[in-house]
Amino acid sequence: MTSIMISAYNNGEFSQTGAGYGFRIKNSEVKKNSKLLVSEIFITLDNKFKNIKVTINQDTVSDGERVVFTNKEIGRWMIKNGINEWGEGIPPKFIMQHIEKNFFVVEKNST
Repeated sequence: MTSIMISAYNNGEFSQTGAGYGFRIKNSEVKKNSKLLVSEIFITLDNKFKNIKVTINQDTVSDGERVVFTNKEIGRWMIKNGINEWGEGIPPKFIMQHIEKNFFVVEKNST
């Protein structure tokens, strides 16, 4: 099973609706796992937040240092779990486990 290290992301506006929240992946991880990280993936965060559809913008893979994907459901989950604000440059880390095809499970990194 493939594990990919990701970190929390916010667009700078900590909204209670969950908008602007998501995850970011190092570009090198996306390139290394390009067969798994297709343009559309589904992530599960817990029993309530399952199979959330997110888009990996393949255009940013070649341009940037990190690839970001956001979804209001990710934000709602983060807020529910007290992960709604963090210091600049020190976002919480997570592990995204590949389950099958384009399905992943995200868990908080305990280290």
